[in-house]
Parts: sequence; structure tokens; C-alpha cells
Amino acid sequence: LRLSLKIKARQLQNTKDLGEGAYGQVSLAKEIATDKLVAIKEVDMEMIVKLQKERHILREKNLLDSMFEKHNNIINLLGSFKVSNFSYFQS
Repeated sequence: LRLSLKIKARQLQNTKDLGEGAYGQVSLAKEIATDKLVAIKEVDMEMIVKLQKERHILREKNLLDSMFEKHNNIINLLGSFKVSNFSYFQS
């Protein structure tokens, strides 16, 4: 079941860092209202614009969104939000 796409940063509690990718960091977070654990990918959009990689991030978001509950081996995009210069993908 998909979580609210209107999720906000204040509704999540970061529990630990999981790793770092090419375009951002991934953390484990807990949705405060439900205690569900989710992965949050933090993408520095200022860096993405500087590197001219906006198309890559948009493609990743659209691909993950289109694959929701269609493939067992692909992480589901549960939601996304933006705070200041950072975009966040929740899965």
C-alpha cells in the first residue's frame, strides 16, 4: 500500500545512514505516525543542476513511480518531497 505522497520531512525521524550513491545519501527513517521504516534518498539539487544531471534524477523518479508494485526486485517509490535545495525520495 502506497504511503501518502504528501509526506513531509517533519513526519520522519532519521534513524541511521545506509550509504551514499552517485547523486545523494540514503538513510533509514521511521515514519512517526505509523512507526514504519522507510529508506530516504536525499539529493542535493544544487549539485545536480551544476552537473547538469536533472534529466537523470527525473528519469529515476519517473521510472520508480511507474514500477510501483509491478516488479518484486525494484524498490517502490512511496513518495517524494522537497526541502530547500534538496529533493527526497521515500521508498
